[in-house]
Amino acid sequence: GEPAPDNGLEEVAEDGMIEMLTMALSSAESVSASGGFSQPVGASQPGPLLPGEQYTFRFRAEQGERLSFATMYVESNDLFYAPVDVGIELFPDGTPVTGDVTEQIQLWDAGTEANEEPGVGSNQVLRQPGPDTGPPDSNSDIRPVDDGYDYGNTTDRITVTIRMADS
Repeated sequence: GEPAPDNGLEEVAEDGMIEMLTMALSSAESVSASGGFSQPVGASQPGPLLPGEQYTFRFRAEQGERLSFATMYVESNDLFYAPVDVGIELFPDGTPVTGDVTEQIQLWDAGTEANEEPGVGSNQVLRQPGPDTGPPDSNSDIRPVDDGYDYGNTTDRITVTIRMADS
């Protein structure tokens, strides 16, 4: 409901660049730990996920902490997947959450660029002449996507699973 903060979220949503957001979160007082994920499992270098691929990362969490992340929806101008709430509660009722938590994820509009039809817009990352080149959005607030285009169901596009690591 507010404009994207100047912390790197725009760069993730528009161009898939995680460096600025990773740096901003590493110094945020309200964040206990942060990092970035950009290299698909089994790949030799960073890159986008193709169907059937996955990113994986490890973290330690304590009672009261939440997991939050943002990952670009590539065939868009400024859309990203992130938790519905302020993050995924990791210890509801004192028990560690495990398994598929995709129902807690939704597609968000960063409000930084005007949306074009997914997969064909000339200002989307795969077709634009350079980063941050699209026209501004008339509504600059972060919000759930509701622009009339079909982005498919979140559960058909992304799966988020939390597993307990072996001790």
